[in-house]
Amino acid sequence: MKRRKFLIGAGALAAGGATALGTGAFSRVEAERTVSIDVETDSNAYLGLSKLSNSSNSQQFAEVSDGKLSVNIGDSGNGGSGVNPDSTTYFDDMFQLSNNGVAEANISYSFPTYNSGSNGHPDLTNNWKTPTDSNWAICFYYLDSNDNRQMITPNDAVSLDAGNSDKIGVRTMTHGLDATTNDPLIDGSITIVADAPDAGSP
Repeated sequence: MKRRKFLIGAGALAAGGATALGTGAFSRVEAERTVSIDVETDSNAYLGLSKLSNSSNSQQFAEVSDGKLSVNIGDSGNGGSGVNPDSTTYFDDMFQLSNNGVAEANISYSFPTYNSGSNGHPDLTNNWKTPTDSNWAICFYYLDSNDNRQMITPNDAVSLDAGNSDKIGVRTMTHGLDATTNDPLIDGSITIVADAPDAGSP
């Protein structure tokens, strides 16, 4: 008889504890789940970068290697090997930028850290600007609905809706730069950032 009372008491204590903690309460759970994250080429990634098949600039100066897009404005194959000194040069439709994600993205870019003579022209100032007029030596742009060039300067953000694409051009400025040096205008990796704050919203 005493043993039965003890068991009833234990059961009541367990029920009371569950009520106090809340049904289904726990302090720690560990569960294994499968995660699969694919790495895609630039053209198929969420931030798509690809060559334009109908653009001579893109076909000549943009290339895809190991799935990554790069731009090299150099040898034209027709005798030219770079942009003119003391000039402003536009290369329309250099590559396509696509938002393959699920939400609008704000897209910006930044240059690598400038080291004089090692990753850019030595006459450039340390913020990648020309010494004569303090303009960006290189920047990107797109054409608006009226075919006007809209410049995207470094660290400025432009919005791109999910599923949309823009054709991106490259502008170079070489005012005050010595054309007799062998240093490229810019030689390094430009970082492109796509910020989509609504991608995680329900």
